[in-house]
Amino acid sequence: MKNITFMLVIFLLITASCEKEVIVAPDDFSVAITIAPDAASPFVTCSMPDGTILQFPSKGFTSGTASFMGGLDADKSTMTILSCVFNMDYSALQMEIKTVMADKDGDQVFFDGTAYTFFTNVSTAYYTVTGGTGKYRDAYGWMRTEGTVAQPTMIITATGEGTIVLPNK
Repeated sequence: MKNITFMLVIFLLITASCEKEVIVAPDDFSVAITIAPDAASPFVTCSMPDGTILQFPSKGFTSGTASFMGGLDADKSTMTILSCVFNMDYSALQMEIKTVMADKDGDQVFFDGTAYTFFTNVSTAYYTVTGGTGKYRDAYGWMRTEGTVAQPTMIITATGEGTIVLPNK
């Protein structure tokens, strides 16, 4: 009887101490954004195969909407180009980018991505959601955008979709 009571106490302790894992379903989302270059930011350089050097602002301010967060705070939502190379396979500029989308409350989602801009002024970007702040802390997922680059202003207009998991919302 002592063994059964002892085993029952151990079982109850183990069961009571186990955390319940909450499974958060991913949310599909869409974006419609405009990225305006910040002429005051440092320039990024991209070398072309013929030796031509292209330079453009490394930072832009992002306005628009993301369905999971509503309207973006354009003063706190940015895209930063970390590097640029000419991709011979795609005949496009390939840029490694970091994007921050901030909602009207100041909470942010972070994206790391690769963008391809073609000489037809079409741009495609693939992103990984890498976290966030506030209600978007620990967010993860992906996003893909397609858009155009207006010349000569370099303003990017894009739409896209993705999936995001928001464990803290």
